[in-house]
Amino acid sequence: MIIISPSELRKNQKRYFDLAESERVIVKRGKKVIELIVSDKISENPSPSDDSYFENPENLQMVAERIESYRKEKDAATLSSKEDIHHFLDKL
Repeated sequence: MIIISPSELRKNQKRYFDLAESERVIVKRGKKVIELIVSDKISENPSPSDDSYFENPENLQMVAERIESYRKEKDAATLSSKEDIHHFLDKL
């Protein structure tokens, strides 16, 4: 693994891009780190952990529908009983 600065990456881009194919290359930017990743394809998966659950369009649609349902009911939901809480959680 090699850790470099953004200015070092700018100066020697080709070198570090080539190196990233065989070794971990980390760019340290302030307190944050950016890892150069080499892949044959761009992932459309929105999950930071690349969870395969989110590769299924049906699952994504279900999540989007539940988020939309939650947003519509968010301000109107009053959970005053155990049954209300269970009903609300079942809908998530």
